[in-house]
Amino acid sequence: MDRFSRPGPCKKSRLMAGVMNALYPSRCRSCGELFDPCARLQGANEKGTDGTRWIERTFDRMMRPWVCLTCRTELVPIGSPQCTICGVPFDGVGVDHQCGRCLEKRPIFDQAHSVGRYAGSLRRLVHGLKYQRRVELARPLGRLLLSVRRRFGRIGHYDLIIPVPLHSKRMRQRGFNQAALLTSSWYPSSSQGDAEVSLPPMVTDILKRVRHTPSLTGLNRKERRTVIRGAFDVTEPGRIKDRAILLIDDVCTTGATADACAKVLKKHRARRVDLLTLGRA
Repeated sequence: MDRFSRPGPCKKSRLMAGVMNALYPSRCRSCGELFDPCARLQGANEKGTDGTRWIERTFDRMMRPWVCLTCRTELVPIGSPQCTICGVPFDGVGVDHQCGRCLEKRPIFDQAHSVGRYAGSLRRLVHGLKYQRRVELARPLGRLLLSVRRRFGRIGHYDLIIPVPLHSKRMRQRGFNQAALLTSSWYPSSSQGDAEVSLPPMVTDILKRVRHTPSLTGLNRKERRTVIRGAFDVTEPGRIKDRAILLIDDVCTTGATADACAKVLKKHRARRVDLLTLGRA
């Protein structure tokens, strides 16, 4: 019998934890193997920076009830050096700087950050959430996203948080918007207590996807920009005028979707548009 609905009993005694794990074994949401949710990461990557080690520890702590130790060690966090605009990571060591692509043609959005490279266990977890309806992953992944964003500066500097919307057709097919689920985890329900006062409001009725587009998987940067052009619109321009907006999505591949959103938001005089995602392809 698998325990899918609740995290493992790591705060109980080791004896009780062993009994519970024997009776109700946990199955890793990444690889599918049975695992001990009390197993902890003993150390972070010694070659990483302080930032990447912090992300590794945070990923380990938040995903421990859902992901086995082996899969937790697969995360490749994004720290310095990375592009100061689009957030693409650079190999090696050094300081953050603009990448050649952003120097050649700066994106319309102002800045992007991601938790880690879109590979390994992070990629499998995002796929599980989106395509296998493992919605229980939205809360731990969403809280991970919020924790990492706070490492980059105060989230209260934004006026609005907007999950990248799905077209109504895709919404009916999937049944939920994964970006909205991730963001909703930041705001506890009334039964869990008041929402954190430092968080700006999340809005889902301003930015709309007005044109259905085929999947962007496998398309290059130019093709993605062509397909996504004109796919978004703003319903109430007055609500975004002079506002700083944080867009939330699950993955950033080329930045084409974020640019399409930023273009229409800035057309209606949004002051700033940043992007935050779990994965960076």
